[in-house]
Amino acid sequence: MKRQAAEKRGLWGQVFGVVRIAAQGKKGTAFFDALRAKHIRCFGQQIEKDTVQGVIYAKDCKKMRKLAEQYGMVVTETPCKTLQFFLWRHRLRFGIPIGMILASCFLIYCCNVVMLIEVQGNTTISDEKICAVLEECGVKRGSFMGTVPFRRCEHQLRAAIPELCRVAMRHTGNRLVVEVTETPEEVAPLEKRVPCNIVSAYDAEITGVTVRSGQLLCAVKEPVQKGTLLVSGVQIDEEGNIRFRHAMADIEGIYQIEETFSCAYEQTIRTSSGREQTKTSLDFFTLELPLSKSQKPYAYGQTMTERTPLTIFGKSLPIAICQETNREYTETILQFTPEEAKQDLEQQIQRYERNFLTDVEILEKQVTDTKKETALCSTVSYTLKGEIGISKEIFAKTEH
Repeated sequence: MKRQAAEKRGLWGQVFGVVRIAAQGKKGTAFFDALRAKHIRCFGQQIEKDTVQGVIYAKDCKKMRKLAEQYGMVVTETPCKTLQFFLWRHRLRFGIPIGMILASCFLIYCCNVVMLIEVQGNTTISDEKICAVLEECGVKRGSFMGTVPFRRCEHQLRAAIPELCRVAMRHTGNRLVVEVTETPEEVAPLEKRVPCNIVSAYDAEITGVTVRSGQLLCAVKEPVQKGTLLVSGVQIDEEGNIRFRHAMADIEGIYQIEETFSCAYEQTIRTSSGREQTKTSLDFFTLELPLSKSQKPYAYGQTMTERTPLTIFGKSLPIAICQETNREYTETILQFTPEEAKQDLEQQIQRYERNFLTDVEILEKQVTDTKKETALCSTVSYTLKGEIGISKEIFAKTEH
């Protein structure tokens, strides 16, 4: 019983406040009996000669004073340090309630604002692509959770990204979770199993033939036109049954192609001037607080942003330092003489041959230059020797 009374005294005492009293007089025992009769609770009673001590609730002090006058007791009151005592002592310090109100508002703000967008289930589609679609719907870091249109965002994600077959969105506190399921890739049939013919890709003269599968329909030194059937994948047996096969062959021939290259006498290029300006800001719970003086951006510039989040125990906090770097670029006009333009065209031709003609043999090359008012053009006619056959899939009508 004493333990329950002490716990109750501690709970109610913190709320309503308690006062330690020390009463001096000859009628101490009668005074305590009167307190009990008036239903004034007194805890921790101690009697030493003519002095009695105890603890009562602050709300009973007025009744206690009247009884002390009746019994001729001199009472000394000492407020105990409780929650009520603390609040009353600091009642004129407005910073405490203002701080509590601001802390409560900040807590409510953090719980109702999107602080983190987490994408789950994606393997081939990047998080940035999904977040870009959500931003078009008005959902990003800093958006209020109550205004997020979950259904519309799910439909928009499936419409904008065909690779997604299922999208589900939910939120846990201030964390927005986007669960996606990607459409499984269809396994393409093996190339060697797809029925196809081999046709000519150029107007050419055949110089060599090696057939591994299919029926050959051409001969060496025979001229063929582009699209001519060289090896057929259609096979008809003696009974008239038709079978489709994957034709495989190496058909080598001599053919000609023509490419045109050009170089303008006057070209505009962008080069870095070497000047740049940096702006630093603090991303504090989606609120951007500038830490440096903002400057006027360059007329021709490129901006790069680097965000470094603060971490604690390996976990990223919604607080980060953002550094925005703006580099200036200038436009420079280059003037080419006919000799410099010719040299540039030769480099273009070399790059083309190095990238596209490494698998064929160049038998002959003729270059024809054409001078125009604004540019110099070169037309190159190649005589090449190499593979001319390409596969063409056979589309057969199925009868039911």
